Amino acid sequence: MKLPKRLNTIDQQNAAKRSFIIIRRFLLIVFCTSFPFFLLAQETSKNNYTGSWTVNNSWVDNSAPAFTNIGSTNVNFNIQGYITLGSPAPAAPTNVTFANNKDAYSFTVTDTLVIFGDFTMANKSMNLVIASGGLLIVFGDLTLGNQMEVSSGGNIVVTGTFEKTGANNQGSYTGGGNIYAGSFDLPNGDNWVPPADQKNTGSDLLNDLPDVYEFINNGGQVLLPIELLYFISKISLNAVQLVWATSKEEGFDYFLIQHSNDGNNFSDLAMLPGAGYDTDTYKEYLYEHNNPVVGTNYYRLKAVDLDGSYEYFGPIAQVFSGARRVKVYPNPTTDDFINVDLNFNPSEGSRLAILNSQGVEVMNMTGIGPSNHIALNALRPGMYMLKFTSRELTEIRKFIVN
Repeated sequence: MKLPKRLNTIDQQNAAKRSFIIIRRFLLIVFCTSFPFFLLAQETSKNNYTGSWTVNNSWVDNSAPAFTNIGSTNVNFNIQGYITLGSPAPAAPTNVTFANNKDAYSFTVTDTLVIFGDFTMANKSMNLVIASGGLLIVFGDLTLGNQMEVSSGGNIVVTGTFEKTGANNQGSYTGGGNIYAGSFDLPNGDNWVPPADQKNTGSDLLNDLPDVYEFINNGGQVLLPIELLYFISKISLNAVQLVWATSKEEGFDYFLIQHSNDGNNFSDLAMLPGAGYDTDTYKEYLYEHNNPVVGTNYYRLKAVDLDGSYEYFGPIAQVFSGARRVKVYPNPTTDDFINVDLNFNPSEGSRLAILNSQGVEVMNMTGIGPSNHIALNALRPGMYMLKFTSRELTEIRKFIVN
């Protein structure tokens, strides 16, 4: 009578083993498919963008991360715009801290980060990387207990004390960039920061980076080339009209009007010269965008000074509800390509096809966008038709290959 019970127990054990194997395989699959995501996870500020750390729109994922215990979320950071944290005095300082034991991750500044407060990095916290052309400005003290790399062409400017805590084994310094500070406080006998890279925020900074020196000595107050009164948009027939005005232009050169379909990636539309090098009179500007996309259009102004410095204004958004259009050019084409532009963002599954004069499809493509460059693959001279198909629109345009 014991044998059946033993068999039953064995069956249960085998079933449990099979379940364990299935669960283990499932977890392995989930881990393997998710692992690249964890490798790539990072907090990234928008590129070619000026904004505050605490504003959601300054970040690619439109969510501003915390600035205390940075690194505790186990992601890398990349500052690739002009990002500020806090406000100049007499506002209270905004202090930044790094969590400890997070040296598997990196905090990289590829553009500019300005911190109006102390910057404290705990022992073995995220690795601080200042890329070539990167600039970190700290209006306060910088306390460093981790690894740091300042690439050649990268700079750190600290108005207070640059301090490395603890013994040599708590961190290392690499790179050929420069560190400017009001003073240095390094452990006795610690050559962690080479003397050649220890520079002051006085004459050294003035000689090497005069614009940054002026910025520091103005307490972080940016001296803008213009004073903008307003920047607005409105619909005018089949165009979007942009209007803005200045009350002052000093050492100012020109405006770049920039456009985006998604609010993140901007391209230049036009350039308008300023009213003059130095003027304090009211000046209004007008620009008409004759090819807006159907849907939401984003616009911003890039104001460029005579010395090449610049400031962004906007973005502002304008909804355009005109007719959808498909444009084919050059037509006729004497080269081996045509361009197809859409004044809207095509929906998923949209398709372009080229038909010969008998209506036979000779080419097709999917995965299209608002702007498309199509190689004709040596089509014979003659008349052809381009057919665009989507959920919203079907359009046919004739073109000639010479």
